[in-house]
Order: sequence, then structure tokens, then C-alpha cells
Amino acid sequence: MFCPQCHAEYVPGFTRCDDCDVELVETLPSAEPPRRVSSGDLVTVFSCRDPGLAAVAESLLQSAGIRFSVRGGLVPYPTVFPIDLQVLADDADDARRILAELSAPDSRP
Repeated sequence: MFCPQCHAEYVPGFTRCDDCDVELVETLPSAEPPRRVSSGDLVTVFSCRDPGLAAVAESLLQSAGIRFSVRGGLVPYPTVFPIDLQVLADDADDARRILAELSAPDSRP
């Protein structure tokens, strides 16, 4: 018996994981090998020079479960290169929809 969350193995007779408090399963699902991502798969969906605004955008993508990469940003003060958030091409439309309000002129102070 195995815990589907922490993958702890239990002897027969146990039905719940003591740590995760979830039902045990007979076998763990086979792990899918991680997909290798090349830079050709990435699409820039957001760009700004404000580190605070970039952090908000990162938080929105994280909350939506969209993996992203950050390019650019701070270098020795006071220079700030553009901060680009990039996502997999398959997630680009969803990411742009989520970040649309940050890009809207009405949302800027």
C-alpha cells in the first residue's frame, strides 16, 4: 500500500497515510518523464520594467498553475532591463488572458 501524495509505503492492513491523511492505493501511478523544454517552446506573454508589477504577474501565473520563465530584470542599480515572462506556447493564450488586466492602460497608476 502506498500514499499517493508522499509515496510512503505501508504494510498491508493500513488504509490511510498517517502524514497526509489520505486513502492509500495499491500501486503508485507511473511517473511521466519530465518534458524537456527548449527555448523555442517559450513565448513571451508579459513584459515590463517594474519589478513589483512583474512579481504580481508571476503570482497570477503561479496561482493558475502555469509554469513560466523570467528573463531580464535588475542589474546593478539603477538600471532595470525589461522583465519578460515566458510560458510554453500551449499555455500562451491562457497566460495572456490572465495577465490582460495588468497590461490594460486603466490598471496602471
